[in-house]
Amino acid sequence: MVRIPQRVFRLGPLRCAPRDIPLSVWQAHVIKHPFGLNALMTPRLHGGKRRWDEEGWHTEAHPVITGEMRREIAERITALSSEGKSCRVSRLSNEEYGGDVPNDWEACYRCPQQLAESCAEILKPVSGAYASVLDDTLALLDDPNGKLVSRASFAAALWRCTPSHSRPKGLAALSVGIIRSNDRTRTVARINSSAGTRIEFQLDGAEMRWRTTYRKPVRTVGAQLAFLMDYPETPFVPHTLSDLVLIPRLWSEENGVGS
Repeated sequence: MVRIPQRVFRLGPLRCAPRDIPLSVWQAHVIKHPFGLNALMTPRLHGGKRRWDEEGWHTEAHPVITGEMRREIAERITALSSEGKSCRVSRLSNEEYGGDVPNDWEACYRCPQQLAESCAEILKPVSGAYASVLDDTLALLDDPNGKLVSRASFAAALWRCTPSHSRPKGLAALSVGIIRSNDRTRTVARINSSAGTRIEFQLDGAEMRWRTTYRKPVRTVGAQLAFLMDYPETPFVPHTLSDLVLIPRLWSEENGVGS
């Protein structure tokens, strides 16, 4: 098990406490996102090769992973063996790929426990940095750092305060709504950050449980602003926060949001 997040965060009326995440689930997300398998295994509309680093976890002052780290880790994971079983993730060492998507590329979810534990040891530097992104993002909104404002006032402030040549930094926005998958709906809390990171939590009343963390490239100011305001669907009022957004209090005061 992995404990996510590392401490209790209070986000307006919501609460995010440390919860046990199955190791296989956590490992699958580390491999899919910082390690880049999701990018490699998502075909483009017009074909072509995809690169492992398309989510951008290698950027920033303190990267979650680098190309050199990834090559070394891939070699060590591929060499693992436990009770005659080895890693079954296809294309693990590929840095780019443009072929058909193998059926077993998400084999982490079915990894034997002992093998998964050995893999987790190898992945500790990446896994720890990946988890820290979540905690650091939550800290931007943790009481009393966060402020609830209307979505309309947040949107107006973003467009008003962001000139065409500048991007907001250190900004995160939490919204609540529903997502649909496999003919079911679920209520989620979604956090979008100015760095292009998206963190989603399943909601059980006011309690948040982590479900995913990934990044989307935001190469222009317009793309960044659209990403920050990409809220989950709200066809009805599923929660008291459905028309609101939680943003850093300092940013709201500096930019006159909700004042």
